[in-house]
Amino acid sequence: MPYVSPVVENDFKDRLNKCVDIIKNSSIKYQSFGIFGSYARNDYKASSDIDFCIIVPEKPERWMMGALREELEMLHADVVFVTPQYFEHDNSKFTQQLRRDYKELKI
Repeated sequence: MPYVSPVVENDFKDRLNKCVDIIKNSSIKYQSFGIFGSYARNDYKASSDIDFCIIVPEKPERWMMGALREELEMLHADVVFVTPQYFEHDNSKFTQQLRRDYKELKI
């Protein structure tokens, strides 16, 4: 992992905790959620966003996804919603990378 200053590391932890609280308190029904991308791979830098993957039994309504996405964007975070079937069986390059990076948050 490249060197990351304690300030950047603390900012990440603070944003992560706030995002987790937002996801847990949302009206989205999820099976699990986690991070992927640079934070999951431990190769992030100060300008990196936090990428969340929320595994849902079925896609939530668009307005629900949009509302959660807007809240997370304020904390420099992004979110994708996938069903378990999509997560496990889709063979797009994006989903393959998602599966490699994914770190479930056990909270």
